Amino acid sequence: MKKAIILFLILFLFLSFYFYPFRLHSKLTAEITPIWSMFRYNAQRIGKCPYDTAGNSGTLMWKFKTGGVIDSSPAISSDGTIYVGSEDWYLYATDQNGKLKWKYQTSGVIYSSPAISSDGTIYIGSNDHYLYAINPDGKLKWKFETDKEIHSSPAISPDGTIYIGSNDHYLYAINPDGKLKWKFETDKEIHSSPAISPDGTIYVGSEDGCLYAINPDGTLRWNYQTSGSIDSSPLISSDGTVYVGSIDHYLYAMNSNGVLKWKFETGWAIYSSPAVGSDGTIYIGSDDNYLYAINPDGKLKWKFSAGSKVESSPSISSDGTIYIGSDDHYLYAINPAKTIKWKFKVGDKVFSSPAISSYGTIYIGSDDNYLYAIGSFHIMASSGLGGSISPVGIVSINYGASQMFSIIPNAGYYIKDVIVDGVSVGAVSTYTFTNIEAIHTIFATFELNTYTVKALVKEGSGTIYPLTQVVNYSQPVVVNIVPEIGYHLDKLVDNGRDVTSKVIDNKYMIALVKEDHEIIATFAISTFTIVASAGEGGSITPSGAITVNYIPNLTFTITPYEGYRIKDVIVDKVSVGAISTYTFKDISSDHLIKAIFVKKIITIILQIGNPYMAVNGISQEIDPGRGAKPVIKNGRTLIPIRAIVEVLGGTVEWDGTTKKVAVTLKDTTIELWIGKPQATVNGQTKWIDDANHKVMPEIINGRTMLPLRFVAENLGADVVWDGTTKTITITYTLP
Repeated sequence: MKKAIILFLILFLFLSFYFYPFRLHSKLTAEITPIWSMFRYNAQRIGKCPYDTAGNSGTLMWKFKTGGVIDSSPAISSDGTIYVGSEDWYLYATDQNGKLKWKYQTSGVIYSSPAISSDGTIYIGSNDHYLYAINPDGKLKWKFETDKEIHSSPAISPDGTIYIGSNDHYLYAINPDGKLKWKFETDKEIHSSPAISPDGTIYVGSEDGCLYAINPDGTLRWNYQTSGSIDSSPLISSDGTVYVGSIDHYLYAMNSNGVLKWKFETGWAIYSSPAVGSDGTIYIGSDDNYLYAINPDGKLKWKFSAGSKVESSPSISSDGTIYIGSDDHYLYAINPAKTIKWKFKVGDKVFSSPAISSYGTIYIGSDDNYLYAIGSFHIMASSGLGGSISPVGIVSINYGASQMFSIIPNAGYYIKDVIVDGVSVGAVSTYTFTNIEAIHTIFATFELNTYTVKALVKEGSGTIYPLTQVVNYSQPVVVNIVPEIGYHLDKLVDNGRDVTSKVIDNKYMIALVKEDHEIIATFAISTFTIVASAGEGGSITPSGAITVNYIPNLTFTITPYEGYRIKDVIVDKVSVGAISTYTFKDISSDHLIKAIFVKKIITIILQIGNPYMAVNGISQEIDPGRGAKPVIKNGRTLIPIRAIVEVLGGTVEWDGTTKKVAVTLKDTTIELWIGKPQATVNGQTKWIDDANHKVMPEIINGRTMLPLRFVAENLGADVVWDGTTKTITITYTLP
């Protein structure tokens, strides 16, 4: 049960941390991308990885004992599981704390190193002649039989094809379902592990001394003969150069077309496989006890002396450190400048090649039967969206030390849970690891705060909705406010704050919700003022400033006094005519109404030589601004007639071409001409004065003067002359 829990914890946390920067080298998703997928890191066998080991102090974290020598090199899956073969016939799977997850027994010694596919399947060869495909749970998926022992380690192409050599002289191409795709025959055993170039070409060495380049369809592209058998596995550099060692003491650099680029001689046989650094330096071990650093042009850069044969293959971290084992029982960490960073002593020879984890731990096997984990204890700390954990990332820890982590939510978020080694410890803001003796993980999760927006009506008639809304932090929310007919929103309060002025088109919006809200609406009966007034000569009912609640209709009655009539009714500054009643309908705003009256009898008094006249007792100019006066000519009164006609409600028009004056009042039109004693009344020609044909319109002092009596009497007015006071009284009864 304990093992199952540990497996779950490790798997959960690693699957959660797919966004870690140390996984960005892969185009596959983090859940299925192995950390160290196969012998020499990848299918090009470059031996160089993107993982930083600057914090690796060369300290033993743990060691795991198998039942036999470990010449196999480890592989590391995406969840941190370490796979390695042993000469006790078993493939082992341990977690990153060195605890056995499972082991699978083959029927022979295992020299081969495991390879992990993108779906988690583990492939490994055995001396029982079989290539095994093992599921991540340790169960057999399938096995493919060759005719002899398998020392070679599998390579996996992007399409899932598995390539592996066998001592039966063949290189095999196996489909992911375990069926043979093709096989290519060399002249001797194949101990070398194949490498796959980006164009699909497969390179592999043979005990016959040849380096083979094989097309993806299994046909020979070219081969190159060295002077010794090739146990070394080819490396394919980014420029297409293929590097491989031979027992003839040489490191070979081949162009991709099979032409020798250069070769470099060491002091003894080469079983080690090359690695290439970021600057193009090629590193390889030799049985002459040296690790060699060779420049890309084939010149020696430096060589480092170990205490015995170097048949292990170098692995390079992102910080440039070179890791390699030796028969002198040491794992060496060497700086790019040749200096020793540290060395770690194991119990026997080291033929296994190191694998580097994404958190900087070095895994390597030894002839003392142990799988070693060298590095420093660490805690992998990460968080989901919505907050942070500090410190974050891979935190190196000394054995037995303590480490505290702070969990900090972003604004608008809260801590949902903190998971330590896959087990919830609750929504804690800090967590402390004590007496650290293993690798740990801590993962913080966060969720957005949610807030409740409640709306209610306190007083009055109206609706506010929605009544309840639950929204995430910083989301907007809109509340609708709808007064009933006859009511209006008197006040809107949001968490005690008056926000009435923020209501637009019956809507109130909170742009960014960051707290709970209680929104209270108060509605009041709508009241409106109608100001009703009347001029002289009548009344309007009701009158004055009338305050009303909302009512559908309100009617006003306009009544003239005796001797007056309604001239006009003005509503909101617009004439609605001489009406006796007016009704305001569906009152929803303030209004004005005014009644205007005029007398039914108009009396005009004029005096010869006086520029003013009295109209119903009110003095006004006869010819405003010009000072014209009534005169007597040929015994008759002449006057500028316009002001008098307009007082009676008529109009006067002047035609300068014909020198005609047209006077119109109601249904009567009088036409007069300057200098003519005759005029027309509604088209009928008449003498202006039957007894005195010298009476006619004249222009005096630039003003048109018309015979007063003729015009007034033909318009229906009465004219009375008082010779004593020389006054004329005109009386006109309005219809």
